[in-house]
Amino acid sequence: MIVFLALPAFLLAMTGQIALSRSTDEKGDIFFRVAASSFYEGKSRARVEVLYDIPYEELNFLKSDEGYGATVDFSVVFYGASGEQMGGDVWRRDIHAETYEETKMATKRFASYVEFRILPGEYRMKARIEDLSSGRAGVIERDVIVRTFGDEKLELSDPVFLHFISDTLTFPNPAREYVRGSRGAVTFSVYRAATDDTLEIATSIEDSGSREWTSGPILLGAVKEEKKTVVFSLDTFPQDTLFFVIRLEDSLLARWPFVVHQPFFRDEERYLARVESMRYIASDSELDRLKAAAPEDRQEVYSAFWKGRDPVPSTERNEAEQEYFSRVEYSNRHFGSIVEGWKSDRGRIYIQYGRPDEVEKHPFEIDRYPYEIWYYYTSGYRFVFVDEHNLGRYELMWWEGR
Repeated sequence: MIVFLALPAFLLAMTGQIALSRSTDEKGDIFFRVAASSFYEGKSRARVEVLYDIPYEELNFLKSDEGYGATVDFSVVFYGASGEQMGGDVWRRDIHAETYEETKMATKRFASYVEFRILPGEYRMKARIEDLSSGRAGVIERDVIVRTFGDEKLELSDPVFLHFISDTLTFPNPAREYVRGSRGAVTFSVYRAATDDTLEIATSIEDSGSREWTSGPILLGAVKEEKKTVVFSLDTFPQDTLFFVIRLEDSLLARWPFVVHQPFFRDEERYLARVESMRYIASDSELDRLKAAAPEDRQEVYSAFWKGRDPVPSTERNEAEQEYFSRVEYSNRHFGSIVEGWKSDRGRIYIQYGRPDEVEKHPFEIDRYPYEIWYYYTSGYRFVFVDEHNLGRYELMWWEGR
């Protein structure tokens, strides 16, 4: 079933999606996500909104009178076909956290957006985040098409796909990927040249074989521009590339792809890999029970394990589970080399203790191997990792603490 939901205007404005991305490059020490979307701004003109979000765990927060703060510079530059700069700017953002624990939460994110007025065309967009207190930075480059509007009587903006984290709270889903059993949403703007009366358009979700899985109408008001949001349940959809389709009578207006994955417990390889990564929080007997569960019992056994560790059982989310696997993902992104990042010594310490308060890096020393020192001031721990083989695999050589 498709349901229509009114979301806050600020959220709808800030959650953009790339109209067309043919090539993407990511590099640097900071992981973040970015997306761009074209909106109608008048005949043959477009407004581009660039959304970005950064996990708190990627940033270095400093103590202040009001709590904890981090400062980042976010820059965006658009390049033309010949490599010439067509537009760009830099913005400074102050990020605030109430408590020390909040700064170390892998599930906490900062999201914002910036706007550009730029001529329609094909561009190479370069987005960069720099954490000013640590000097660390991350860069994402991708090809973007800024669309032309105003040629048709009825036009749609680029789609914005959203995740749900509760009944009312959403966050952007630039990857357009969902897990079966969850809920998703897509929002878009509708532009009309003639507004003498209302108009009905039809929406549906179809699989790669054009089979229709759900459908519903949308009533457009007698206005030139309005935002629409469609919420859909993913309980029955197959694991496939699906399409959100919009039609006006027999005319196809839009066909936007998104991906649905099976829950990990229905895929034996993914399930066992996920359970294995829980070795830092589960006992041997708990791991054995999880691994031995029959396929039809996996969800129940797995859910029971995390239910016993849920710090706030009254909420829909299990904060402990989300935090744990966010740390696993972070470790895989930043500490992987010969082995997966979560299996490395740095990954193990990160997963068990969270983001360190300070990291002292020594990648180039004349008379010693590369090494890092991780400081956890609140708990009094200090860990020293050394890369003895110059392969990027830092091993724990020494530690101290309570």
